[in-house]
Amino acid sequence: MSESRETDPPATQPQPAPRTFHDLTAEITGHFLEAMELRTGLVLNVARRVTVLMRATMLYFGLLGVLLSVIIHILTIQMGDLISTVEIINRHFTQMTRDMETMQHEVGAIGAKVHAMPVITSEVVKMQESMQRLGDNVESISGLMNGITRNLGEITGDVNRMSYTFQAMDHQVSGIGAGVNRMSGPMKMFNSIMPVPR
Repeated sequence: MSESRETDPPATQPQPAPRTFHDLTAEITGHFLEAMELRTGLVLNVARRVTVLMRATMLYFGLLGVLLSVIIHILTIQMGDLISTVEIINRHFTQMTRDMETMQHEVGAIGAKVHAMPVITSEVVKMQESMQRLGDNVESISGLMNGITRNLGEITGDVNRMSYTFQAMDHQVSGIGAGVNRMSGPMKMFNSIMPVPR
């Protein structure tokens, strides 16, 4: 058994009423006013921010000007001391330059003297060789002096022996003189009796 369904006609939506020119103008004007109010708010916001930035910038510039004025005043006060200090520094640098020139001159003189070192070294070597030869000669002289000392000792012994010999001879001569005196006793007596004519 089939049932027949009756289809309801689709519900029709209500058609909007046509807008008039006045409605469109009012709507456009409202949107324009809203846009202008939004723009005005944005402009006011930007203006506030720019004003704050300008005030801060002016404040910073004012502080910078004050600081520059203080710095200029301090520099003006300290300028005399600064100039004298710079002059002292210049004098010291000038003296340092002169000292450096003197040092360079002295270093050059030392270099010229160093060139003579080989000659001095060779002369010192020659002096050492001469001293060595002199030492050898002194040793030879010392040996000769020892020989002379020995010879003088021997000569002294010989002289002592000669002295002993002369003393013995003197004793013998004294004995001979006494013997001669004894032998001449009779002649002296005979001479006293009969003197020999002179």
